[in-house]
Amino acid sequence: MKNAFYHKLNQVRASEKALIERTGKVGSILINERGDLKALPFGRIRAGATKDVLWKNPDFSIRYLASDSEKPIAIYEDLYRQPVTVAATLGEELLFLGHKDTSISAWQTDLKQKTISLARVMRGHGNLITSLRCLPEYGVLISGCKDGRVNIWDVSTFKLIRLVGVHNGEIKDLKACWITGDIFVASSRQISVYSINGDQLGSVQTEKVTCIGAPAGREWERPRMVLSGHSDGSIRVWARELVPCRNSSLGSNSSQDSACWGMSGTFWEERLVLRSKLAIPSNNEAESIGVTCFGISHDHSRFYTGDSKGRVFSWTT
Repeated sequence: MKNAFYHKLNQVRASEKALIERTGKVGSILINERGDLKALPFGRIRAGATKDVLWKNPDFSIRYLASDSEKPIAIYEDLYRQPVTVAATLGEELLFLGHKDTSISAWQTDLKQKTISLARVMRGHGNLITSLRCLPEYGVLISGCKDGRVNIWDVSTFKLIRLVGVHNGEIKDLKACWITGDIFVASSRQISVYSINGDQLGSVQTEKVTCIGAPAGREWERPRMVLSGHSDGSIRVWARELVPCRNSSLGSNSSQDSACWGMSGTFWEERLVLRSKLAIPSNNEAESIGVTCFGISHDHSRFYTGDSKGRVFSWTT
């Protein structure tokens, strides 16, 4: 895209003031096609186009409400005994809850009838669930846990499809591209990119990772970028670059971190190459403000960061 921020990384700057300030850390940033911006706190997620779910309630209830008016729609109590650590939705009809006991519970909801029923308890992790991401275009749920394992599940059968990988450190965030199906994994000490089939496309070791983001794009488009947020307030911008394979004699699995494939008589692999390092604004150098989430505009002209102080900044050239 012509005006994409990643074409002029040396000119990218944060907005002078926070666009949004709220209490508590920002859990997600939503941007519609008109460019309207909304930040949701941790413990609140979008369900469909017009409803939100509050899942981190002191009374262990699940609450649905209208996104704009805050009007309560449905309240479900006494659904579970194990503490919920994370949640994800597939439209208004499916709610997934990750639990401290390593399980994922899938719930079918009917908000008109105000009913909810347990569809399946999904087991395939060995530690508490830390991240969930639905990819409706591919009919899958992606899950990550504290011991670094990432799984892909079929949302129609609730069955485990495959293990994506076991990573270095706790899974902090998961994202997926609705166009290509590429999966972006952030663990505390590593960021990785996988195909929807579970093949690792690229990986790099780094420190204090808290979240990940990537502009949506097609496979042949270049450059392809990945953003990583860190607990020290830094933002790293990585390019997904094709380079000659380090072990072309194998033709595949050239290393732990990438896979080779042949094209025009040459074997290639994808590597994540650091292109820029930024830092969220802070008036107190001694204050630790971590990046908690990203939002990216539809035209890629800017991206947004949410942080642990409840602020949202815009970044553009």
